[in-house]
Amino acid sequence: MMLTKQEFQEKLNNNTLKIAFIGMSNTGKSFRSDELHQIQDFNYVHVDDKIEEELQLSSMAEMAAWMGYPFDERYEKRSKRYLALEEKYTHKTEYIHSQKNFVLDTTGSVIYLSEETKQYLKDNFLLILLDIEQDQLEKMKELFFKEPKSVYWGNSFSQKNENDTIDAVRRCYPQLLSDRKNQYRALADIIIPGEISQYKGLSIHRFLEIISFALPNHK
Repeated sequence: MMLTKQEFQEKLNNNTLKIAFIGMSNTGKSFRSDELHQIQDFNYVHVDDKIEEELQLSSMAEMAAWMGYPFDERYEKRSKRYLALEEKYTHKTEYIHSQKNFVLDTTGSVIYLSEETKQYLKDNFLLILLDIEQDQLEKMKELFFKEPKSVYWGNSFSQKNENDTIDAVRRCYPQLLSDRKNQYRALADIIIPGEISQYKGLSIHRFLEIISFALPNHK
């Protein structure tokens, strides 16, 4: 739902603004959502938190261990379960009836959801991509192996043989990120560089100004 600068400011002032952050893990989606809630009094939902609650898990590390890697026997069944729960907690009409400004912190696999759910997001939220540049992909890969997170791979994983396991993950992960990057950009209304969204010294008030600045003056 693309907005003009004026529409964005009016909705923000009238408590009718609905935004959704999309993008990869570790780009600042949860950090900025928390700030909007704590400082700007937005209502908010972290989709991953809702999935963890339903699975009775207590952390992202536990959820990553629960799902496993794509070469694990349990992965196919559990990744489908994860995606079904993501559909459930991303596509909820109660979000758009929030009586306050609202921010939805989507998961990194939002691009794999149904066309109906993606259309729901497009129709009801200003979709803000917190982006990364191509040269950051290696850093993202190392961070993933340092702090594993649950990942839905789609068609981005392949093995050379049955013994090609963790090496295959390392080999395929950059391509997964590259593929996702293009799909996020196709879904987004506006793009904010990840260096900006992750910068802790940038106040949430200034961050909202940057979002407004990225919007057009006219439709």
